[in-house]
Parts: sequence; structure tokens; C-alpha cells
Amino acid sequence: MADLLLYTTSLCPDCWRVKTVLSKLGVAYQEIDILKDAEGAEEMLRRSGQRHVPTLILADGSVLVEPDNLTLLQKVMPPAP
Repeated sequence: MADLLLYTTSLCPDCWRVKTVLSKLGVAYQEIDILKDAEGAEEMLRRSGQRHVPTLILADGSVLVEPDNLTLLQKVMPPAP
């Protein structure tokens, strides 16, 4: 099961950056390409209120839109003991 939902497009450099960071961290994600999935695009708009990618929906329901690497790390990494 994926830890988060990631809305992307194949044309988006920031989407590739986020996917690379998540992969290097070993974070599982479900990717929805909004150019290929119209229902996914509508769901992203409903959940985030925006049409920007990358958009991430975290397990706790919080939404990140176009996060920088530091914000992404802070949200997806477990807290240090």
C-alpha cells in the first residue's frame, strides 16, 4: 500500500524531482498522471483546490502542492528519536 498519493504530469520537471526524492527515501507512492486520467485531475482539484503539480496527498490527509525538497523531507520522513 502506498504511503501517499502523487498527482503528476509527464511534462513536469518538479514532478520528476519529487519522484526521485521519494524513491531515494524508499517512500511508496501511488502516481496519477492528470494528463492521462481526467477523473484523477478532478479529484486532485477537489482535494487540493489547485491545478498545480506535483500535488501530494499524505496518509494523514494533508496536502502539499509543489513542495521544495526540505518541506518534502520534513513531511515524509519519520521524526528522529
